[in-house]
Amino acid sequence: MLVTSYFSYKGGSGRSSLIYNTIPFLVEKLNASKEHPIILVDLDADSAGLSYLLTENEIKKEDPNFFTTNMLLNTKETIFSKYAAASRGTPIKPFTEFGLYEKFLPVGAEFGLNHITHGKSVLFVPVQPTKTISKFDGTSNLTISNFLKVCENYGAAAVIFDMPAGGQIIGKTVFEESDKIVVVMRITRQHRKGTIDFLKGKALGVAGEFIPLFNVVPQEKIVINGREFNLENVRKEVRDDLEKLRLELDSQGSECRFDFDMLNYDKYGIPEVKRFKFSEGVLCELKNDREYIFSNDEEEAYKAYEYLAEVIAKDFN
Repeated sequence: MLVTSYFSYKGGSGRSSLIYNTIPFLVEKLNASKEHPIILVDLDADSAGLSYLLTENEIKKEDPNFFTTNMLLNTKETIFSKYAAASRGTPIKPFTEFGLYEKFLPVGAEFGLNHITHGKSVLFVPVQPTKTISKFDGTSNLTISNFLKVCENYGAAAVIFDMPAGGQIIGKTVFEESDKIVVVMRITRQHRKGTIDFLKGKALGVAGEFIPLFNVVPQEKIVINGREFNLENVRKEVRDDLEKLRLELDSQGSECRFDFDMLNYDKYGIPEVKRFKFSEGVLCELKNDREYIFSNDEEEAYKAYEYLAEVIAKDFN
């Protein structure tokens, strides 16, 4: 089972939209199904993103039959603790046999996937933005660990976390549990420098793989005081800084790794999609709409999302 988290040092990186658009490709590359689904978890209680995108129906938000992040992380004795204890040593079972299967929100169709064949290939744990609370209790690491054990015992293809920005407590736990950590940056100085400084302080205890990338990259020329802004210099600067950090962490005995594929990607990370400035969407879904005409920026972003999914799924498909 692949455990992936999407992280950004600062808010406004387009992290949730990035997840939103890589999920359909990950379903394909990880062979997700209702028996072996991708479990998607919105952990951003203070600034929910995916929960708004995937729970447009207010009834779904308020329905007590569905699990939420609040229920997962804010009780000392969760149902996942009991299931984890009961399932130790047992063989992997299809997720459809998990007793709480029907309490996850099926959102496969929201990503443009076939409702019948892949409607339940993505199951969602919303943060329930209408009832958010701002602090997690000290048992979060235990509940996350047990939650992942249960998902693995019941054959989930992957668990994907949409993390809160910055250094909230829950982030440390998810970092330590993740196989792949997608580190999302904008090209601004505060994003670049802040992200690298954050990783210097947080990456030492991580055994997973960091995938740094630039998101929402402008496609038009940027001219400042009559001079064109050099995006290639920015990419080189960040790549060099992260390479120095990798060597520094290696010297300290760190087990973390860096995958620079998205920094080397010939389209320079994820291009800006103009329509997302007004309304986020799933490009895979738009691609299937015969009446919708893809713009150049959407076409390039579509390819970049697919490539990112390949990088994430590498060694797990």
